[in-house]
Amino acid sequence: MQWDVKEAKKYARAGQLEAWIDSYLRQKDWQNIEMAEGLKKAPRIWEGPVLVSLKDIVRHCGPEETMDYKIRPDWWEHTITNMATGFSAPETLPPLILQRVDSVLHARDGNHRIAAAQLKGWEELWALVWMNT
Repeated sequence: MQWDVKEAKKYARAGQLEAWIDSYLRQKDWQNIEMAEGLKKAPRIWEGPVLVSLKDIVRHCGPEETMDYKIRPDWWEHTITNMATGFSAPETLPPLILQRVDSVLHARDGNHRIAAAQLKGWEELWALVWMNT
């Protein structure tokens, strides 16, 4: 299985997007087991993959004091710089996983990718967006 936009679109067309998301969150390179388990606790309505403007996304992880998951600034800068160096095009990355609450998009997976993409000067990334039922 691939972890890029093309593969996510293929699974979405087949009605298997949640299976792709679960596999993605459990595989080694981008692993987030807690989120995979959390997503199974309630039904979700999914949209995407869709292109989303980075300025419309609220991050929850980073070095800023307001972040829910605060990261040391030196580690954050090192990580996003290394990530940005390896990025070639938005469609080659796994889509972000966002939650829409009212009209606000919250980054639930992909906070580092958002910052790395901004470092590259990109304005949009592909995303999967969920709404709670």
